[in-house]
Amino acid sequence: MKFRSAAAASLILLGVAAILGLAILPLFGHSGTVLIHAGQEPASQPATEPAPAVLTVTTVRTAPEVSSPNTPAASTPFSSSPPGEDEKSTSRKLRVGSWNVRDCAAWDDAAKERIALHDYVAATIRDAQADVMLFQEIQSDESKGGDIALLSVALAKQGWAMPYTAVINAKGEDDLAVFSRYKIEGEESILEPAAADPWPRPGIYARIEVAQIPIHLYGFHFKAMGDAKSEAARKAQASAVAEALAERHAGALEEDKIIVAGDFNTANPGDLDGAGSTLFTLRSLGDEDPHNDFLALNYQFKPNTPSFVDSRYKSVLDHILVSPSLSSGMSEESIHVIEAVKGPGTIPTSDHRLLLAEIVLPER
Repeated sequence: MKFRSAAAASLILLGVAAILGLAILPLFGHSGTVLIHAGQEPASQPATEPAPAVLTVTTVRTAPEVSSPNTPAASTPFSSSPPGEDEKSTSRKLRVGSWNVRDCAAWDDAAKERIALHDYVAATIRDAQADVMLFQEIQSDESKGGDIALLSVALAKQGWAMPYTAVINAKGEDDLAVFSRYKIEGEESILEPAAADPWPRPGIYARIEVAQIPIHLYGFHFKAMGDAKSEAARKAQASAVAEALAERHAGALEEDKIIVAGDFNTANPGDLDGAGSTLFTLRSLGDEDPHNDFLALNYQFKPNTPSFVDSRYKSVLDHILVSPSLSSGMSEESIHVIEAVKGPGTIPTSDHRLLLAEIVLPER
């Protein structure tokens, strides 16, 4: 397990500082500045409409005006008041997203170059007004073409800074990360695969606190492909996840505020339906207590809305699941499947869509 290095952290701070410096120069005529303070709760930021730049390996090109399709209704952020001052709040939403961002890049056949898409990814997250994002297929800054610093800067430039990050280097090109507008209080890898394990990469765990309520975030990217061996690997990791959660939250699965999200690559019918399926195991956690059942939001409420779309097929590969203490009152309006802000030309920003859950936290 490798978390983001000190050098990468410095790069993020320098990049954000540079952007903020530019934002206040009268020459550029920008009217807003994003200020980031350690420990500060997120505050509402105005949606800015700069034309994102498309970065390439060798050049920087001006991109067309970014549009904002399919933007869900805005939510009221959590109060940053000291504990105790917002006790009467009864309808407070935490917006949690999960997205396979396909390395924030794509190959442009016409230009014969690799196009970086961090600005388009950032614009999509800004429009969704996500408080927390769990990413798959993102490059840690230890990897070639690292995305953490670049995406952090792009988000700040869009007026939607997410200054807190946790990163897992999965020893390949498919790393995992959590970006948050709330301070990340704890982070670690989970289920680091041993030689005998059939899954290819670990998961990521991060904990945040919202109004003194601990929120436990688990992000995964399961084995891909539709062959029997790959499906068996997914089912094995689902069982391992269920066992790990039962152990980590022993006696408290019903009460703890837990979100499990990611690209689970549920490509086959055996992944989605029936006892022993990948999703069934993740939802029921392998026990016989119905009070512990998780709710699979997008598959429960929008089973026919694909989260993965390319020229070959469409499928529900991505999921957000919530524990019983968060599932009360959830409905079709609680989960959004969002197409990304369109990239340059015909290049899609990702072949996956962003999942966004609006979660109403109970009163503490």
